[in-house]
Amino acid sequence: MQMPDPKTTTIRLKIILASLCALGATMFHPGASAQTRLDMAIFHIERDPFAETLRWWMAEVQKRTGDKVQIRAHYAGSLAKLTEVFDAVRNGVVPMGLVAPSFISGVMPAMAYLELLGGFPSTQDGAEKALPAMRPLMQKMFAGQGMVFLWQQPAFSVGVACRDKVMRTPADWKGLRVRTAGRWQAEQMKALGAIPVAIDPSEQYLALQSRAVDCALGIPTLLLGLKLNEVAPKITNLRMSVQSMVYVVNAKTWAGLSPSEREAISAASLEAEKRSIPFLFSSMDEYYGRLKAAKAEVQLVSDADLKAYREAFRPVFESIGKTSDDTGRSLGDQLRKYW
Repeated sequence: MQMPDPKTTTIRLKIILASLCALGATMFHPGASAQTRLDMAIFHIERDPFAETLRWWMAEVQKRTGDKVQIRAHYAGSLAKLTEVFDAVRNGVVPMGLVAPSFISGVMPAMAYLELLGGFPSTQDGAEKALPAMRPLMQKMFAGQGMVFLWQQPAFSVGVACRDKVMRTPADWKGLRVRTAGRWQAEQMKALGAIPVAIDPSEQYLALQSRAVDCALGIPTLLLGLKLNEVAPKITNLRMSVQSMVYVVNAKTWAGLSPSEREAISAASLEAEKRSIPFLFSSMDEYYGRLKAAKAEVQLVSDADLKAYREAFRPVFESIGKTSDDTGRSLGDQLRKYW
């Protein structure tokens, strides 16, 4: 007899407990109507800037469906870890979730384009043009995995926090140990002559403090949230995108909704994607300002150096197409316009 997966059992228990609490609240709420409640696994905290548009979207879904669909976000990995979400949603253990490209590019090779530094457009105008063109390709790729792609929030203005020096040009990275996330970011660091190191996010502070690594890549919200500026105060805004927050739903769960509910969620998803871009750009600028206020030395790469970084990374971008299918390569074609 096959034994149940302990991880799956734990996730299911968390959903049952949350559902019982919600049911109790509904039972004692006068005039409450029947609802479809969809639990969503989110790895970041509720105070993260990426939660701002997510909250708007969840409220909008509830409003546009006349309170018939309610999405409940479980933050900080409380429902499922980031490394578990893809399988949990695909297998229907969790109805909805946020997946990150660096954790799924092994199964969906084209997601590596979104994992990379600079793979996604790094300007507001470019992002606003690219997202609609990417949508049908993202939908097709996730449909092949038993999921429905809803929307995404790209992460902009990635930075690098270093112990001893500000990183300006590609030549500055040679020989340094840099914490990266995912196979393809590691390849990018190798292209600069750096030594990529895989470390759990929670261990970055100690790794920098003990000189196990010299630098760590991250968007400014994470650099400040993890207080990396305390041990790595030399920070460079590389002016490139990195990763994307991709929101998906299990295909059977989606099919169980009514046509009008699916239409309302799709419309809200499109609008959420548009709303998130200007908000995230302004948020990243704000967080770099907070890092400066916390006594970090923050520099911005020049236009010439940004071009040099892109040229150094181009072979890595191009190599992803060799591991992708036709749909994945079409996604690369859409993004290549902004490299």
